[in-house]
Amino acid sequence: MKLADFPLLDARVHTVTLDRPTASSAWKNNGEVRLWRDQQGIWLSQDASLEEVRAGSVGLDALLERKDFLWLLLRQRAAEIHLQCAQPTDWLPLDEPLDLQVDEKLAGDLARDGRIPRADVALAVAWCTDTFLIEGESQRLAAVRHDSVFATDWQIVGNGWRADLSVGGEGQILLKRVARAGHAVDSWSLVQGENSFCRCLRHHPPYEREPAGPPAANHPDPRRLCGTVAPIQRAGVAAFSAPSGPT
Repeated sequence: MKLADFPLLDARVHTVTLDRPTASSAWKNNGEVRLWRDQQGIWLSQDASLEEVRAGSVGLDALLERKDFLWLLLRQRAAEIHLQCAQPTDWLPLDEPLDLQVDEKLAGDLARDGRIPRADVALAVAWCTDTFLIEGESQRLAAVRHDSVFATDWQIVGNGWRADLSVGGEGQILLKRVARAGHAVDSWSLVQGENSFCRCLRHHPPYEREPAGPPAANHPDPRRLCGTVAPIQRAGVAAFSAPSGPT
């Protein structure tokens, strides 16, 4: 998914003005850019282009305080550049790969819905990659956690679709179901790192929906598993083991 197709871009358009436009800079419309401020000024970069700019929108200075925001260059009109911004509530950089596993059941669901031509896991993996991963130097995901006491109430948000996640019997993260995106998202996390979708090698039923907290005696504790849950936990959020609502 290109950033231009990302559904959580804020509708507001911001403007910056090139301070000293150079002929060597070639800005691409509907392409991702970096926008940041340092002690020397405000800077805009895209591929090999780097220019100093001046803020032209009210409120832009406050947005520049956050380095984890995503910026899309909509268009350029002479020295003025129009931008959109995606504003995650928090940023979760991962230091280990995060594999989201796709099984035969999900492939069948996507085929019945007409998303892929047949129930094939490889096709389902490719569809999930195109729908949910934001292209860029690192593969990024938008993750939403619902207000709930259940340990696995996370979704990922993509281009027109959302996917519920669950934890398998060995700590792997499974895509449980995919549905059309519905209500607006107020709070979301940007998960950045080596994110990818892959085939589920073995089928394990997800954990039963139990309130988060000490695990039942006949269930393994996901907080002690070293599978793909661990990178998210070490990023600062116990994504699949800590309650998000009142206990």
